[in-house]
Amino acid sequence: MRDSLPSTGSGRPGFWLLPAVFTLFLLSGCAEDQTVLERQVLFSLPVGMLETQFDSLGYGTAAPRNKNRIVMRNDIIGISNGVRNKIMEFTSYGDLLSMYYHPQQNPKPITLLEDSPEQQQRRLINKKAHPYTFQEIGEIAYTSSNTLLVEDHVPDSRRFYDEQAGVNLRHVVVRFDESGRYRDYLGQEGIGGTPFPVIEDIQVNRDDHSIVISKTPDAHQVFWFNQQGDRLYSLEFTTQTLPGLGDQGLIPTIDRIVPAASGPFLFLHINYYPESREGSEGDQEYVQSIVYRFNIAQEQYDRSFPLPLNLVQPPGTLSLSGTEVQFLFHLVGLDAQGRFFFISPSLQDQHRVIVMDSQGRVVYRSFIAMSDDRILFRDLSVTPRGILISLQVYNDRTEVVWWRSDQALDS
Repeated sequence: MRDSLPSTGSGRPGFWLLPAVFTLFLLSGCAEDQTVLERQVLFSLPVGMLETQFDSLGYGTAAPRNKNRIVMRNDIIGISNGVRNKIMEFTSYGDLLSMYYHPQQNPKPITLLEDSPEQQQRRLINKKAHPYTFQEIGEIAYTSSNTLLVEDHVPDSRRFYDEQAGVNLRHVVVRFDESGRYRDYLGQEGIGGTPFPVIEDIQVNRDDHSIVISKTPDAHQVFWFNQQGDRLYSLEFTTQTLPGLGDQGLIPTIDRIVPAASGPFLFLHINYYPESREGSEGDQEYVQSIVYRFNIAQEQYDRSFPLPLNLVQPPGTLSLSGTEVQFLFHLVGLDAQGRFFFISPSLQDQHRVIVMDSQGRVVYRSFIAMSDDRILFRDLSVTPRGILISLQVYNDRTEVVWWRSDQALDS
């Protein structure tokens, strides 16, 4: 669902120095590749603790400990503020619709009325505040019926230590129904189950199945649930079980795992790193990136496609100087049509965006502007309609911005 980074400053992540000559699948510098998607600021949130404010406490020189996320579905923009253990829901115009919040860690809402049986019975209040004693919120997601899924921790008394995996099991997925009332929580086995290891992602596909991606020191684990909360699948991916590229001495690393838009399929975006960045003279050391489809029913990989290399010539250097910079693509997510959205850092506050179909064809490419040197933290996700939307935290404000990639794809 996303691309989440603390401030990168001048040391941008994910690049390798490479020789200048390649015979691989490269992104060209043709005219259409220079398109820049317009950045639109939907609304801003001032710094603070109130219901229409965002608490950026702890940002700056270090990566934030608490997660902060943005997702959009059914025209509702959900924003989680981990420092405050609250989730705010807005329209695209910035009107606050509702808020889920820890009552001991947040002031009582002024513009929202707390949910109560009397209000539910009268149905007079559209804007509601839902108090809930979150322990530590993380990832968030919505179903098509606006059920809210929230990563949370269990109290210390309910945590487990998995000696075999070497991890603490303390993460659960709390579910709130479309009216904002607590429904239940999901664990590894389903409703009320054993807590998960560290949760990296929560995804919801077109079938309204909830897919939880967890991480242990040695594996990625996938837990797949239907609408009722019954577990359908449980899978594990380790470095040893990932697809290899023959005897090339490459080390596979998972960038992201996402479910297909529909059906029992997973997509794994894998980067293959050379064992050493220092190749002998004439060698072309680079990172290969491939997307694999894993067919759960057949328990095998049945499809794959490579990503193009994103090579950038540093400013002030000659094209034949012998060195280019490779910036790696990160999988932001899939839209409802199953198109893949990738983003990669570039130079001069620009990021390259490519959209690929399920056959691995690049169907759209452009740049978007993000000033990483000024942004303390950002979270980027793609909506089911194919809109790129981002939460961008600055010293004095937090902006919600989007890029209408959906319109560009449909034009």
